[in-house]
Amino acid sequence: MEKDKLFGLIDLDWRFDLTKFKLVRKLFKSRWFPLALILVNLFIFTMILIAGFVGGYGPGNFNFGIMIVWILWWVLLMFILVPGFSRVWCMMCPFPIFSDWFQRGRLYEVKKGKFGGLNLKWPKPLKNMWVMNIGFLVATFFSGFFTVRPYATFVLLGSIIVIAFLIGLIFEKRSFCLYVCPVSGFQGLYSQFATAEIRARDPKVCANHRPKTCYVGNEHGYGCPWLVTPWNFEKNTYCGMCLECFKSCPHDNMALNLRPPGVDLLVDSKKEPKGLDEAYKAFIMLGIAIVFYVSFQGPWGFIRDMVRATTISGWISFVVAHTAVSLLFIPGIFLVFAHFSRNLSGNKDIPLKKVFINFAYTLIPLGLGVWIAFSW
Repeated sequence: MEKDKLFGLIDLDWRFDLTKFKLVRKLFKSRWFPLALILVNLFIFTMILIAGFVGGYGPGNFNFGIMIVWILWWVLLMFILVPGFSRVWCMMCPFPIFSDWFQRGRLYEVKKGKFGGLNLKWPKPLKNMWVMNIGFLVATFFSGFFTVRPYATFVLLGSIIVIAFLIGLIFEKRSFCLYVCPVSGFQGLYSQFATAEIRARDPKVCANHRPKTCYVGNEHGYGCPWLVTPWNFEKNTYCGMCLECFKSCPHDNMALNLRPPGVDLLVDSKKEPKGLDEAYKAFIMLGIAIVFYVSFQGPWGFIRDMVRATTISGWISFVVAHTAVSLLFIPGIFLVFAHFSRNLSGNKDIPLKKVFINFAYTLIPLGLGVWIAFSW
């Protein structure tokens, strides 16, 4: 049987292992990598926080923090990092460094024994994107402040760092990154379309290996902080590319691959099913992009006044309309067409919910393209 191909040209099973180069593999196995990148970004974000605090309520068009976060960083994230390299920002993100330090008791060396903190498991009903969905949507209600007022950016980034630390005191490993961080949510969604992945090289090697040191850790690396199983996961969604699996695998069986874009969109297994939470993340991200375009790049000054809370009633109207677009209007359109598609197909054995969710996944490449265009 002929294999599926992208545009009829590229085999969807094609992979190019970047870690076959000794220098890359040596770098990934070093405990200084990605720690060095994290420390550099921690310094940069410290400067951003200082700039935001000092800038106060002044205009943000010449503020270092505003320019770096909402112009340079955001453009790099949407234009290069996510579509090209999946969740590589999570690899070097400084936000969880303090909770990691507290849990492990050190930054560089591998600590044996029990982690610091309560190490509670995240509540099972919330092991999805719903908290991130609502958190990111709510954060955009204040976009008229974050992008023009340095102090608002200071409050936002400072709050994320504090919340990450507090959650690290209570819950295990990278629970904040997995289930709370607003940046993590859309990275996880759009990384399914990315042209890079971390996967096991040979599943047979993993099947015969005990214990699974990529998950439980050893003297060279920690068990996966993102709580995925490196030997058999198939989607980028929840892999933070922390590289601990490279360090703790004694068989050098992990790989960083280049691949055709979008192959994760074909995965719908019992272990990694397509879900309503991810579908709504796609709706929310597209809805936010549309609202932002109308608000910030459209010709309607009265809408910009609503976003910037010139009046409280105007801002409340913006919040209501913004929420309705993302949670009701766009999903409603998809639900109607999912219903007609299911009925016209004549195959009513497939649940309407499944058709609705599958249709929503078409918005991942579309939404990413819209955000690239908006950011550019």
